[in-house]
Amino acid sequence: MKKSEYHSVVAELSILYEISSLLLLKPENFSQKITKKVARLFGVRYFVLFTGTEDNCQLVASSGFKNPEDIPEKIESSQTQPNQFHFSFGEAGLLFMEKSRPLTGRERRIYTVFAWHLQQVIKRIAAVETLRKSEEKYRSLIESADDPIYLIDKDYRYISVNNVFLSRLGLSEKEVLGKTFGELHSPEESKEFAEKVNQVFETGKVVKYESYNKHLDRWTIRSLSPIKDPHMGEVIAISIIAKDITERKKAEEERLKTEENFREVIENIFKFVPEGLLVFTDKLNLLKENKAFQDIVKEYSAKLNYTEQELREIIIEQVKNRIVKEDHGEIRIAKKQDR
Repeated sequence: MKKSEYHSVVAELSILYEISSLLLLKPENFSQKITKKVARLFGVRYFVLFTGTEDNCQLVASSGFKNPEDIPEKIESSQTQPNQFHFSFGEAGLLFMEKSRPLTGRERRIYTVFAWHLQQVIKRIAAVETLRKSEEKYRSLIESADDPIYLIDKDYRYISVNNVFLSRLGLSEKEVLGKTFGELHSPEESKEFAEKVNQVFETGKVVKYESYNKHLDRWTIRSLSPIKDPHMGEVIAISIIAKDITERKKAEEERLKTEENFREVIENIFKFVPEGLLVFTDKLNLLKENKAFQDIVKEYSAKLNYTEQELREIIIEQVKNRIVKEDHGEIRIAKKQDR
């Protein structure tokens, strides 16, 4: 490799390293930082960075223009000139750079790498800004709520929590923010939670599910709602409302236990009471009959010249009629005459 080629490769690697550091940029003073970096790395004559869609775009940074009103005319030129570089971020924005001479293939490759990294930074900054606005908008709402409410990012980390959430855990905001869900919950609960969070990020739809905390002996129903970037439509975080349903679950368990006990009593009655028993629904549909009733039908069907099915239907029909009439008298069935 020639010395000039070696220096060219070193220079390119240095630029690529600088470009990779874009991902470390923070939202504060982003416009000034990116403008200085472009000037230092590329020495372009014109530089423009927009974010947002064509119908709702915002100028983030620019250089080389005496009058900002000249920017649209420069960008909207019908065809890219050899000395110009356009890169569209889709719905996220647009990057435009122009040099005083035609761009080389190497420069266009480097600019494309720069644009890709810049796109990731813009998405991240937009996501942070969206979360900030969302938090401001709903802060008063969530603080007035009776249930724990919190925001989770893709790594299951807490990025915002309300006071009810903190009081339930007995922790301060400083002890919670930045920690993952798994650091505050059991592995079993964390695994289920991660699956539901991933589902919301993938589908963009609300997910609700019930969860049991063994340590606290409490039941919770969680409602996971996506928070989306207004420009990109991507899910950037999840808002979670955790409603305590322990008392309701205990009441349900008690009801089921009572019903089970009642069923056991009824079953014992059906097994051991010698009289025939019939159970009807509120619509007078036969629900259950005991063995004693079946034995009665079997014994008297022959004596009264009926088949078992005929006598069973006659008895049931007469019982229904008496229920309707509220008649508690005896049921009499005449012997069937031989033909």
